[in-house]
Amino acid sequence: MTTLDPARVHVTPADAEKLSFLGMDLYWLITREMSDGAFAQFLHVSPPGTGVPMHVHHAEPESMYVIEGEVVARLGDRTVTCHPGDALMLPQAVPHGWRVAGDAPARLHFTVHLAPDTDWETMFRGLVGLAPTDLDAIKTLAARNRIDFFDPPEMP
Repeated sequence: MTTLDPARVHVTPADAEKLSFLGMDLYWLITREMSDGAFAQFLHVSPPGTGVPMHVHHAEPESMYVIEGEVVARLGDRTVTCHPGDALMLPQAVPHGWRVAGDAPARLHFTVHLAPDTDWETMFRGLVGLAPTDLDAIKTLAARNRIDFFDPPEMP
């Protein structure tokens, strides 16, 4: 029988690493290490009006699942409103962004299929303490993972 390390296979809400940046909270659920480099999963808890401006991932796709709240997302030239239970595929190389709409916070579950040379955990840790106006620092952190933000920043 295979013996599994519980720290690599089970994360409770109390165990998840929490990072707060740009007005949002991120909780690491499955890290690169836990998935042997295949993917990462995290929970975003975001108040109304917050989100991620338009950007493009050149290296990896991601997906979003809405647990709570309402999210307006733009994917290429298409804008959609997502509600609890909706899933959204964000393909590699397709510009996208999202913001929390309405009066309630959103809880969003993300999965990123990781490229071998990207490090999302370090990128998100680097955002802690930055203000939305620290655009050059944000762009530099993202560019290390082959993610480019539009200039000027544009929210869906």
